[in-house]
Amino acid sequence: MYALLQNKMPKSDIYKVRSKRKKDLSVLISQDDWMTLCEDSVTKPVNETTEDHLQKHKKTVGDLLKWLAVEGHYGVHITEDEFYALGDGFQMEEEDDAMGSFAEMGERLNDHQQGLKEHRQKLSRKEQELVLATEAAQTFLEQNVQDPLRDEEVALQENLNVLMEEYESALSSADSQLNVIEDLHLELQKFRKDHDEFETFMIHLEKELTNIKAGEFDSTSLTFKLKKQQFLFKDLQFHKGDLRHLRRSWKSVFDAAFHFEIRNAIESYKIQIDPDAISQHVEETVESADARFNTLRSECIGLGSRLGKKLFEQWQEKADELRLWLERIETERRMVQLEAISNPEILQQELENIMVLQGEISEHEDGVEKLQEAAKCLLSLSIDVVPNVLQLRKTTATIEQRFQRLREETSEQKRTLERTNVQVEDLEDS
Repeated sequence: MYALLQNKMPKSDIYKVRSKRKKDLSVLISQDDWMTLCEDSVTKPVNETTEDHLQKHKKTVGDLLKWLAVEGHYGVHITEDEFYALGDGFQMEEEDDAMGSFAEMGERLNDHQQGLKEHRQKLSRKEQELVLATEAAQTFLEQNVQDPLRDEEVALQENLNVLMEEYESALSSADSQLNVIEDLHLELQKFRKDHDEFETFMIHLEKELTNIKAGEFDSTSLTFKLKKQQFLFKDLQFHKGDLRHLRRSWKSVFDAAFHFEIRNAIESYKIQIDPDAISQHVEETVESADARFNTLRSECIGLGSRLGKKLFEQWQEKADELRLWLERIETERRMVQLEAISNPEILQQELENIMVLQGEISEHEDGVEKLQEAAKCLLSLSIDVVPNVLQLRKTTATIEQRFQRLREETSEQKRTLERTNVQVEDLEDS
């Protein structure tokens, strides 16, 4: 356009336009320089202060993020490849280092639980510092907001969001890990208590069975041993419920170990506890207790059977012995003269004979009682050791009745002879 004006305007006018344009441009440049100078003198200190604050907040938030990256989780972090290489067992230790006893398990669980508690407390102590830092940074961003936001301000806002998320995640993870370790530790303690009580019972039972096998095996001892064996067998049946309770307790440990494993699998952190090893050890302990219990039960039943057969044999021998004795003593009693005895010497001899019979009867009273006790014990057995129960009852009752009748009749004979003796003496005196 200026070229067109040059072609159409006179030279004098062109000169005037050029002079005016230079003057106006000179004035304009002077005003812009002055405004720039004024703005710089006011805003430069403010911008420098804002920038310092921005860098300070960035450093504070960055340091907290670094601290969380190191201290935010309990355990040693493993990579995704390392995690999947572990397989379902989540077993980091060598087999030689696997937890092989309840004492070691309890110690490791307790150490891990205490470590988690300290880790949780460490996170809690950092909370105030973190809250103050995030509030200060957020307030700074709100008061110095620009449209559009600068890259550094956007980065600070993003780091603030990440910091809060990471901290909440760390707290949640610590609480969750602490809950599952406490549950596992508690269930393992319950199982150990239940198993210790069951173990104590089985040790006691083994000692009692050993005591029964030792010592004498006469009729009296056998009766006592069988009664003891029957009591132990009933006790075994009662504690069978304890074995079922032990299995339920194992199931609780298994569930707690599974939740513990899942929780730590989510965290992808290496720990010095293998929940699979705990479950396996507890399962093996239950299976061992079950096998031991069944062995003791079979041993108790077998012992009762052997003792019962031996007692039946002794009962049979004693019954035969008493039957023969009763036949002999009954015959001797019938031979005692009761009437028409006028000779004092004969009367005295008969009295002596009847007293001898009474002595024998008294001596055999203990044998009859033992026969009755043995029969009673045999009939109370839960195992079948008597070939003919009815015959045992009948034989025992018959021997008892014959013995009682013999004792009563012999006593009556003695009284009769004593009365006769008094009459003879009175006759002689008269």
